[in-house]
Amino acid sequence: MHVEAENILTGERTHTNSAYIVYVALGDDTRPTEVPPLILETDEEWERYERARQRQAERLSQRR
Repeated sequence: MHVEAENILTGERTHTNSAYIVYVALGDDTRPTEVPPLILETDEEWERYERARQRQAERLSQRR
């Protein structure tokens, strides 16, 4: 997610922050459940996927 602020007088936009959003699929029992794997077709999709895996590994290593 990319968030911007806009000066309503000038129309100038300024980047304020970025965030990554994680969704969790819930089953009928309202507990997390597995979903089918992504189908990655382009180099860009593979690169984004790998960067996400690296961010997740960093977050998990900081928990320990």
